Amino acid sequence: MLLVVCGVPRCNEEHPNIFLRRQFWCAPHEPEKPGVHEAPWLLVYADLLASNDSRQREAAQQLRSTRR
Repeated sequence: MLLVVCGVPRCNEEHPNIFLRRQFWCAPHEPEKPGVHEAPWLLVYADLLASNDSRQREAAQQLRSTRR
């Protein structure tokens, strides 16, 4: 069971099912600038892979093979 106290997650279990990771992307240099910004490839890959659509999973595999 995960308890959140004062914004700090705490876990009572020996084997938690939630892991906090370090930020792996950088904020855009000019966030106020309008336009389309590219998402980090790892985030795109994870989103495509999480889909139940076989076409999106195939696109995820192609993306990963180009990033190796």
